[in-house]
Amino acid sequence: MVKDMTWLTTSFHDRWRIIIFTSSAPVSTRTKFLVRFLFMLCFVACNYIVYISAMGAYKAHRHRFIWGDKIMS
Repeated sequence: MVKDMTWLTTSFHDRWRIIIFTSSAPVSTRTKFLVRFLFMLCFVACNYIVYISAMGAYKAHRHRFIWGDKIMS
């Protein structure tokens, strides 16, 4: 009972961290899978956005779109 009360009084962010990164979370296997899958999707999407942004910045730097005479005043 103490373990259940401890889990219920844990903050939202701590619960998510425990579910995602440890195997000792007192939730069902289905919930663990769902939360970890959503985390993986968000992580992959964020990495993809960072990659696209870095490639765009590299292309702009290589073609001197941002620096030099082509700056609009």
